[in-house]
Amino acid sequence: MSQTEGDPVDDVGAGQVGDDRLSERLDRLVEAVDELARQVEGLGARIDRLEQGPPRRARAGSGVRGRRRAVPSESIEVVMRPIPELAMAAVAERALRKAEAVESVTRAESTGEDRHSARYIVEVRPESDLIGEVGKTLPVAFSANEDEPGVVSFDLKW
Repeated sequence: MSQTEGDPVDDVGAGQVGDDRLSERLDRLVEAVDELARQVEGLGARIDRLEQGPPRRARAGSGVRGRRRAVPSESIEVVMRPIPELAMAAVAERALRKAEAVESVTRAESTGEDRHSARYIVEVRPESDLIGEVGKTLPVAFSANEDEPGVVSFDLKW
């Protein structure tokens, strides 16, 4: 079979960029797309927080649903749910670790009946706003509830 003028194989061969240059361009393109994705995720989180309105203080002992709350310096249990995939657990844990209100995070074992959640023991700084600070670092919308004293649940809206 002979190749004719204008054959796509000839066009590719004539205009082909060296493998190294093509590889460099692809690497830069991948990096640019990754950066753009991170920026879009950050904008999405900001929009979600703006749509929720300004945070309000919860009364002592009341349920906390996306409101600010001063948490005494102590270890508390934090439950993140739903966590249907391992990668989502990593996102939730990273958000906890990056929150300014958090001094330390320890992953707790999840039991069989609650396998779609992630549990953490979190050391919280005195007079800090755990829910508000996690809201700054978590890239998804959520509601937060104080299930019982010392246990805060984040219901994630993936």
